[in-house]
Amino acid sequence: MLITKKMSIFITEGRLPNGCKVYFKCKTDDAGIVVEKQIYHCEVKQIPTSHGRDLAIFDSTGRIRVRPTVYIQELRANKPITTRRQMAVALNFLYMFCDIYNVDPENMSGDDVQRFMQFLMGTFIRPEPYMKVTHRSPHTVNVYLGYIRKYYDTYHICMDGFKLQSTNAVKMPRLSDLGGSYTPSTKIYRTEATDPKRKSRQPKHIRPFELEKIVKLMEAKDDTCSLCLCILMYGYGLRAGEALGLTTEDMCVEESNGVTSHKLILRNRISDNRDQYCKGLYHPKDSSEYQSRYWLDSFAYITIAERHYALLEQYYFNSRYYPRGLKSQAQVEKYYKNLNTYTKADATEKKFNHYLFICKNGKRLSLQTWNYTLKQYYTAAGVVPDRGRRYLNASHRLRHGFAMWYAHYCSNPVTIIQLAKMLRHSSITSTEKYYTMTPEDELKIRTQHNLELHEYIPYF
Repeated sequence: MLITKKMSIFITEGRLPNGCKVYFKCKTDDAGIVVEKQIYHCEVKQIPTSHGRDLAIFDSTGRIRVRPTVYIQELRANKPITTRRQMAVALNFLYMFCDIYNVDPENMSGDDVQRFMQFLMGTFIRPEPYMKVTHRSPHTVNVYLGYIRKYYDTYHICMDGFKLQSTNAVKMPRLSDLGGSYTPSTKIYRTEATDPKRKSRQPKHIRPFELEKIVKLMEAKDDTCSLCLCILMYGYGLRAGEALGLTTEDMCVEESNGVTSHKLILRNRISDNRDQYCKGLYHPKDSSEYQSRYWLDSFAYITIAERHYALLEQYYFNSRYYPRGLKSQAQVEKYYKNLNTYTKADATEKKFNHYLFICKNGKRLSLQTWNYTLKQYYTAAGVVPDRGRRYLNASHRLRHGFAMWYAHYCSNPVTIIQLAKMLRHSSITSTEKYYTMTPEDELKIRTQHNLELHEYIPYF
């Protein structure tokens, strides 16, 4: 009698020695011992093309996936590099899932799509020893599914799992007879990850008294770099990438009608890293585009106070000519070597151009280093850190603090339309997310209004 062994299959997640995330398809026997292990390593990388460097999606064998890569590269004229990278990541997960589970990406059933959602959310995936499984929120999964739907619509591929639930569930935008109201369009799909109600979390913004403690700590350490970044993000609402991507060319002084104004110019360059991008502005792909009209017109002006402009100039001068913390001649030589190698930016107006903010070793300051430094100041000042994914992005709380200062804490709050212009938002919906009150602030407002109501109507 021939006895056949039953094989069970499960998926695990791990990392290669170089840090790349991989998935393993493991097969075990009756005793639970892994007898076969297959690795799946797909990634999104930049490759040289005829129009400069662009994104490409690779499979586990190192070959380019032609159709999704062509789709991503054809969108370069309409979508910024950050959006196309998110699209590429979503399509990369789709094709990697199909490779692991032997599914045709152009013929997925509703059950396949449901299993793909569980794959994205990290459900039923086991971690490798001493590793953690990546769990994505339902919101992130829905964003990825939206990119995949657009991909399928472009190639006229109809998937049962990606169809609308019903045509009656679609509300088309319309204007009322008075022309004042607007009904946003909503689409309900059969496959949509539901986001459960979240428990109360810590506020997204830094309150003014917390910022005062943080600034005092920076002044005590004579940390001019962190102080300048706090001023730019909390005082003027710059994003972290917009501040870290500033160069010497982006600082200018203009005179008009006898009035002198100090300005910062926000724009993208080829030499920028991913954490130095300016959101919503054009990303050049070739140096010849620096003379094109669409790059020259893609910028934003931020007018700052003269004292802050002088502080930025002082920081730049001291960091280049009087660096601190260098104890030996070898460290000094390495510092200036890094300055001349890693801090150079593409020059479009001047002969030499360098990035403004640098770290202790002379290289350009990265977002990871800035967040790490800021979290140390948060801890020293007694600021409770954010939970979840916002814990890694500590610097964005400063921009939220800028919004809350002008909308809530200052003596003359601005309107939501004014705040949207100051935050450089194209939609008021994005601005609404920046208004988050703490429980203490909400209690203070309710108490004050209840007292006023009681004075007007004693029964209340």
